[in-house]
Amino acid sequence: MDTKELVKKLDSLLRANIDAVNSDEQALKRIDLPDVRARIQRHHDDHQRHVDTLSRLIREHGGEPTLRPRRFRGFLTRGFTMITIQGFASVRSTSETEAALDAMEGNERLMCRVYADAVSWEVDETIHDVLCANYHDEREHLVYIQRRLEHKIEIDPYHPHRTGA
Repeated sequence: MDTKELVKKLDSLLRANIDAVNSDEQALKRIDLPDVRARIQRHHDDHQRHVDTLSRLIREHGGEPTLRPRRFRGFLTRGFTMITIQGFASVRSTSETEAALDAMEGNERLMCRVYADAVSWEVDETIHDVLCANYHDEREHLVYIQRRLEHKIEIDPYHPHRTGA
């Protein structure tokens, strides 16, 4: 993969993580159980660390990171979280915590799909290791949320090793 394409792909991944940070912040405002709130705060911190690491990689490869969400995707991600929180809380008479986790489950599924693609990129070992570590974090986030909601654990297969490189 040439440097220009790499920077473009890393920047797209960066913006997805910025969307995740924003969604986490919206959900944290509605989570009323201290243990769940603490765990989701760690997820938020992971997403922020991903933003920082991806920004560094983009700069190291001559790019300038886009440190704002895409208007459309960012709006949809935040909108998805907000609509789901309000909708589930009223329709199902659940707690805001459960509604927030339901919304976050969809967001984390999306992040897992994004990283499942990213770990297949033909990149140097350092970048690949970062992508694998971030993917591992996303999978842990999704599993925690699914367990907390007592949902069936459904995640994409994790392929920590490079393929075809």
